[in-house]
Amino acid sequence: MKFIRPTLVTPAMLVSSSVPETDYPAWTSGTYAVGDRRIVVAQHKIYQCAVAGSSTISPELDPARWAVVGPTNRWAMFDGQVSTTTSAANSISVTLTPGRFNSLGLLNINASAVTVTLTVDAVVVYEKTTDLDSGVKVGNWYEYFYEPIYQQDTLLLTDLVDAALLDLPAYTNGVLTVTLTRTGSTVSCGAIIVGLLFTLGKTRWRPTVAIRDFSRKEADEYGSYTLVQRSFSKTMKASVMVADGDVDTVVSNMGRYRATNLLWIGDPTYGALLVYGFASDWRLVISNPQFSEFELEVEGMT
Repeated sequence: MKFIRPTLVTPAMLVSSSVPETDYPAWTSGTYAVGDRRIVVAQHKIYQCAVAGSSTISPELDPARWAVVGPTNRWAMFDGQVSTTTSAANSISVTLTPGRFNSLGLLNINASAVTVTLTVDAVVVYEKTTDLDSGVKVGNWYEYFYEPIYQQDTLLLTDLVDAALLDLPAYTNGVLTVTLTRTGSTVSCGAIIVGLLFTLGKTRWRPTVAIRDFSRKEADEYGSYTLVQRSFSKTMKASVMVADGDVDTVVSNMGRYRATNLLWIGDPTYGALLVYGFASDWRLVISNPQFSEFELEVEGMT
């Protein structure tokens, strides 16, 4: 069991992005109708007018008139949510200067390939291209021609990709470029998690993964039901073997990062065991002088 402690990506860290921040016009003082949307550039958020009339106060300071819709398309991949995605035709390329890091996670992505490049002092020290389509498994000819494409293991393709690249060198002045491509289609990314990797111990067999679905069925006045699809979040339970010499470090880290969203990696072999969220419950039992048993429950973010 490992986790990546995410670095909060600030505007100063985002060197460039191929996705323009032009979802809507920027807010300025003026007269607005109900439903008008504007961007507050300093916050990289979209607001919608709820009360028609003159608006002279910036939307983030005027909640009675303006409601938050969400992040702009460019910044959706950095908002701490997996379900909000940055999307563009054919490709998305972002360049970051995140400070000290050694690990990268990409969540909820739709792309055929991902290229990661790390440059330090104008020298490329790391470059890797992952072909996400190579993970497709087909059982028979019927599936080949008629079934939709599903993704398996750690490289999930069309609808959801959870990929953790854990072998990035740790540099403090590195320039990280991530490029996602799918020619002739829409590319999207729910979250880019960049940060430092911490190891808790060895995940034992029989971890469990589930989802918490927030969809609802709603009835109209005649009693007819409609299923309303909403977001969902992953959950994970796992038992971890912690070496005796690591017990104090593990307990210290769990206290330090409580109520903090981390990218938990039950096992990098399985994309299903990558969950971005917080530790909702944990306990450590000192079983014997060699190792301790660490029970962990993770509640994922939507």
